Amino acid sequence: MPPVTVLKRQGATRRPALGMLDLLYGGNLMIEGVHHLGIAVRSLKQALEIYSRAMGLEVQKTMELPDFKVKIGFVPVGDVLLEFIEPLSSSGAFVDFLSQRGEGIHHIAFRVSDIDAVLEKLKNQGIKLLDEKSRPGAEGMIAFLNPESTSGVMVELIEVWGEKIRQEKG
Repeated sequence: MPPVTVLKRQGATRRPALGMLDLLYGGNLMIEGVHHLGIAVRSLKQALEIYSRAMGLEVQKTMELPDFKVKIGFVPVGDVLLEFIEPLSSSGAFVDFLSQRGEGIHHIAFRVSDIDAVLEKLKNQGIKLLDEKSRPGAEGMIAFLNPESTSGVMVELIEVWGEKIRQEKG
C-alpha cells in the first residue's frame, strides 16, 4: 500500500480519508467483490419493466422489507446484481435521497466473508461507520459505512446468507 500523505489545509494537518483502493486492498479486508449496486427509484414496477423489456435483463426476485420501509427488486448482470429500491413510506432515507438527488445510484455493496471482523478492522483504521454492528438485510448481514470516509460513496458491506451466518446469526 502506498504511504499516506499528510494534507495541509489552512494551517491544520490531517490524515485524508481512505480512498476506495485503500478499502479494497489495504490490509486484506476480505473484500470478495461487488455484490450489488443499490439504485433508488420512485417506481419499482416501472424500473424493472424498463430493464427487462428494453435491455433484456431478467428480474431475479422482488420483495418488501417492512423494517426498511422499502420494496426491492434484484436484476442480475453477470456476477453483479442491480438492486432497485422503492420507498414504501413518505419518510426515510430513500425518500430523502430521491427528493434531494432524484433517481439513481444510491450505494455500492461489497461482498465480505466476515462482516464483523471487517467492521472492526475498518473502525480501528478510522473509518466512520453508519452501522456499528451488522444487521439482517435482504440477502445477508449488512452494514453501511459513512460516505465521509469513503470518498463520498455510500458503501454497504454484505456477508451473504450461508450456513455460517444461519448458524451464528439466525
